[in-house]
Amino acid sequence: MNIEPSWVLGASISILFLDIFFETKFLTGIATLGVSFYLWTLLDVSAGWSLAVLVIIWVFVSIGYYLLSYRLLIPIIGRMLSLSGSLKIHKPESAEIKIIEGKTFAYWNGDLWPVDAESAGCFNEGDIVRIVSSKYGKIKIKDNDNYNTTKSL
Repeated sequence: MNIEPSWVLGASISILFLDIFFETKFLTGIATLGVSFYLWTLLDVSAGWSLAVLVIIWVFVSIGYYLLSYRLLIPIIGRMLSLSGSLKIHKPESAEIKIIEGKTFAYWNGDLWPVDAESAGCFNEGDIVRIVSSKYGKIKIKDNDNYNTTKSL
């Protein structure tokens, strides 16, 4: 079975494009390996070095993809889809913590909002927290000590 390298490249780039929106680590690894395979086929390397060269190319392609996507593409797409401006906090608001499939959300104003990873770790299901800010569709929260929790959620 002979696989055309251009098909591998096309499928890999399609998966990487989808990864920007869905963030799957397993498929990203497979797709970067596909791009590396395509680049490897363009090189004329002796049989003894071919696997080592493929692994080196894979490492560089993976590093390049992660730098490009997480530093540039995801923030730009977040701004284009208005995720960064989707929640305007003018005064401190209280929210209830919900943990769904191991991910932390804040239930506020009838919606579930994903919580920033830095502030998500120290809260339990049902805790009342204070929303501090929002960036790229994720909210930053703080402990609700010394804050009026009588407002209904």
